[in-house]
Amino acid sequence: DPLPDVLATPVSEQLCDGEATNIALSTPNGVDVTGAGGYTWTLVGVTNLTGAAAQAIPVAGPIAQTLDLVDPLLVGQVTYRIVPVSAVGCSGSSIDVTVDVGPIPQAVASDQTICSGETTSVGISEANTLAGTTYSWTVSGSSNVSGASAGSGAVISQVLSATDGLTQGTVDYDITASLNGCSQAVVTTIRVTVDPLPDVLATPVSEQLCDG
Repeated sequence: DPLPDVLATPVSEQLCDGEATNIALSTPNGVDVTGAGGYTWTLVGVTNLTGAAAQAIPVAGPIAQTLDLVDPLLVGQVTYRIVPVSAVGCSGSSIDVTVDVGPIPQAVASDQTICSGETTSVGISEANTLAGTTYSWTVSGSSNVSGASAGSGAVISQVLSATDGLTQGTVDYDITASLNGCSQAVVTTIRVTVDPLPDVLATPVSEQLCDG
């Protein structure tokens, strides 16, 4: 009896903490793997992950397993060793598919109050100091403020002014942290309050007095 082969799509996978694998399995050489046939797999190695499980009885696939990091600050990895099994029980050569799982960063920043015409200095950091994290932001709300715009970087530095010059204004920034393709699901929102500047009028504008 002929031996089946196996093709995995994709041949490797990069996931974020809490996501599910989606590895489709097929037999390019056309040997029948229906009925009692299909694919089995074992776990060659599992690092810092839960949710990965072996499959001893042949199934059609795909490999769909939700993988969670044990330590959410470290990367995880699992390698699936997949074996094709024909309808009459003949096993073909195995292939390995490696899945890497990355941590999800979380941006931390604080509200700020400035005077109209001043520059913001909102520093952004990662809650657990995950190295390599990058940040981007959008303006989710603005009232009586000009100068706010979307951007990226570790500091929001923008000159903001109270539009009418008389009343307090606010800007809400939605910040997203990203690391190796993994981004926080719920944005970090901070508010910058912009206070208007007072002016002064002296009456009279000059004065002439006599001694005493």
